[in-house]
Amino acid sequence: MQHALQHHLPEKAREIPSPSLFTFPFYYETHPLCLLAAEQLQAMLRADQQWVEYFAEGDRGKMFGVLVVEDELQNRSYLAAYSGSLDMKLQRSIFVPNIYNAFEEDTFFDEGVKRVTALTTDLASAESDPRLEQCRAELEGLRIQSEERIHQQKAKMKFAKKERDALRKQAQGFPAPERSALEQKLIKESVGLKTQLRKIQEEEAAKQARLEGMLHDLESSVNALREQRAQLSNSLQERLFGNFEILNGKNERSDLLSIFKAFGDLQPPAGSGDCAAPKLLHYAYEHGLKPICMAEFWWGTSPKGEVRKHKMFYPACRSKCEPILGFMLQGLDVEDNQIGQEPDPSLSVEVIYEDEQIAIINKPSGLLSVPGRTVSDSVSERLKSMFPSAENPLVTHRLDMHTSGLMIVAKDLGAYKYIQRQFIKRRVQKRYVALLDGTLIEDEGVIELPLRLDVNDRPRQMVDHELGKASVTHWKKEAEVDGKTRVLFFPKTGRTHQLRVHAAHQEGLDTAIVGDDLYGTKADRLHLHAEKVTFMHPATREILTFQLKAPF
Repeated sequence: MQHALQHHLPEKAREIPSPSLFTFPFYYETHPLCLLAAEQLQAMLRADQQWVEYFAEGDRGKMFGVLVVEDELQNRSYLAAYSGSLDMKLQRSIFVPNIYNAFEEDTFFDEGVKRVTALTTDLASAESDPRLEQCRAELEGLRIQSEERIHQQKAKMKFAKKERDALRKQAQGFPAPERSALEQKLIKESVGLKTQLRKIQEEEAAKQARLEGMLHDLESSVNALREQRAQLSNSLQERLFGNFEILNGKNERSDLLSIFKAFGDLQPPAGSGDCAAPKLLHYAYEHGLKPICMAEFWWGTSPKGEVRKHKMFYPACRSKCEPILGFMLQGLDVEDNQIGQEPDPSLSVEVIYEDEQIAIINKPSGLLSVPGRTVSDSVSERLKSMFPSAENPLVTHRLDMHTSGLMIVAKDLGAYKYIQRQFIKRRVQKRYVALLDGTLIEDEGVIELPLRLDVNDRPRQMVDHELGKASVTHWKKEAEVDGKTRVLFFPKTGRTHQLRVHAAHQEGLDTAIVGDDLYGTKADRLHLHAEKVTFMHPATREILTFQLKAPF
């Protein structure tokens, strides 16, 4: 029997066989069945005026997911879900519900939220108390006055000392009794001025202490409310996650706290369990449906900092979903995890040039530059066997795992440091060639976007105009073929994923590189190649240029 939230697949789905393994959600190519399901869901979104108005308002965007399932009679259908929360009016009967509804009335969470809201109101009132600002202003004014008063007294003492020194000099020819009497008088004057300074400092310190005490009392009330709210929020969140139980493919249940603790003794981030993928799988398990394949796509406007294209498919997020889906997929036959696996041993590192100090190599796509967290095979490891007589051969710069092309290798520490200085001073000239998955209007330009790590979805990078590090790329269109564009990149900085983000981001070229599994669509490989490098030789000081044609 088909449940109300199961949607019929199009007739042409009958011709498509089900995959033998379930989708690995963090690295996948969208299965044809999921493509059909997504097309149908997207048609529903386009046809519903409320959805159209929702996404038109404020340039909104959201991640949606589809899960193709099979019932006990092997009839196929699909489920739909969205990540996060939505206005209840928009949910209708299209999407599977949240796994755990914490916002039902009269629940512990509902009551807790009311208490947090009340504390937030009290905190806002305490923070806006006019006495706080008045006390801070008075204290700042008093500090300025105190510094000025003390400064004037010290200036007076300095001037008086000069006068005393002059009198002592004049009195050198005086008889001893007169000199002694003058000296006593001068000492008494000096002691008196110092006493005055101490008295002024004590008076000013007392005034400041009184105001600081008043300010401390006021700020303590604010801090106490802030701490009370934080403790209540944390305990509420912990209780929520403890009650948030999830099913897996073995029909086992576990709560979020236990799942994240088992994954790496972690605390669940806010919003854990509310993404599309966990909702879909949990609903399928609850209703005896077998998961066949799954995919997630973005609908609407891209967030300013992230790369999210309308209708494009993306892997599940890692910070929230990796521990959860790791538990939920137990009991299913899942595609191999291609992330973090040792590379194909047949990948070879080609030596383009070699002398006593350096070597130029061609790194293949699919090989790390240096060992990763779970992968040991890399260019730097292979260099040890490639140049056994070299003094600890070192890569002087890195290429992304899926980027191919030229790399400079130093065969001793002196050469390494010399080439590194050239990179630091941006004297090494690099040229990359990329194939973009679309066309460009302009022929040339410069992209400047500040980048930082997306801590919620490593290793993805994002644009952050406040906290990001500057990254600059000059680009030039080379050719357009079959709706794709061949582009030359001349990076001026070397940030992680710089060229990939500069290509895909809406403030960059707004067109991802072909085969970019993070910012675009997975393909046979990432079509990005370091094809030219120019630098000064560490021994001969000769300017060298090497060029290697891209394999695509």
